Amino acid sequence: MCCADNAVDGNYTVTEAKVTDPAGNSSLPSTPANFTVDTTVPGDSDGNGVVNEQDANGGKPVVAIPEATDADGNTINADDLKDGVQVNVTLPKGTQVGIPLP
Repeated sequence: MCCADNAVDGNYTVTEAKVTDPAGNSSLPSTPANFTVDTTVPGDSDGNGVVNEQDANGGKPVVAIPEATDADGNTINADDLKDGVQVNVTLPKGTQVGIPLP
């Protein structure tokens, strides 16, 4: 058995897994399954293993709306944006799309 505290980053393959119930009945072997272990803490930009105020932007993603001002620097209001707006999101170091942040 392995536990999360001993996990080592990398790509792994389980080549043949079987399950046996308490009565001794065993399953057929599984097909190979590939998986990746990534122990990087999402949002931990300083590498100390903790997401806190010392990390860039407190470890939170940065959302920017580049279309919120016009060419002259005037703020565009909600009516101007009602048909849609382009949004740029910068994720913190170690974060991937689809990983919920705390």
